[in-house]
Amino acid sequence: MARATRAPRTVTSLLAMAAAALMLTLSGCSAANPITTGTPYSPSDGVRLALGSQVSAANLMVVSPSRAGPGVLLGALTNRTDAATTVTITNKVAIDGLAAPSSSDEFTVEVPLAAGQTVLLGTPGGFSTSVPISNAPVGGLLGLALSTPESGRQQVSVPVLDGTLPEYSTISPSPTPTLTATPTATPTATPSPSAS
Repeated sequence: MARATRAPRTVTSLLAMAAAALMLTLSGCSAANPITTGTPYSPSDGVRLALGSQVSAANLMVVSPSRAGPGVLLGALTNRTDAATTVTITNKVAIDGLAAPSSSDEFTVEVPLAAGQTVLLGTPGGFSTSVPISNAPVGGLLGLALSTPESGRQQVSVPVLDGTLPEYSTISPSPTPTLTATPTATPTATPSPSAS
């Protein structure tokens, strides 16, 4: 009878050891492989960039309804600090393999960011960012440089997309203001009374 009471304990002990070994084996996968969800990545069509630990840029891309441009710079800028700053964005940059803009197509925009603020670029209610894309047609890459006085300058290649995807079909650049000449009155000579 002593054997009958020992058999269930032995089986229970063996099952517990097998379960522990299985748990160690399965958890060992994460020890050898990094956890993907803990790694920053760009989940959409745009690219991301960090200016030190101060400012992060997410989902940067240009959308243009025509192949010749201009386009709209989309994305988000987030100030991760307790101090206000200004992010300067320019295409005056030379990135290997990308065409530099002509001097007439250069642009620079300054985006003020309050402490802890996120500013959306190119969206209704966001910061308007119409950009020339003659040096980076739809389907190509546009070289940009982002900088802050505190974190320095970083370069990034952003994709230039068209409006064929439904989520981008309503995006179009703000119209460029057109200067028109305003006629001014031309003074006319009035005859003066002559002395006779």
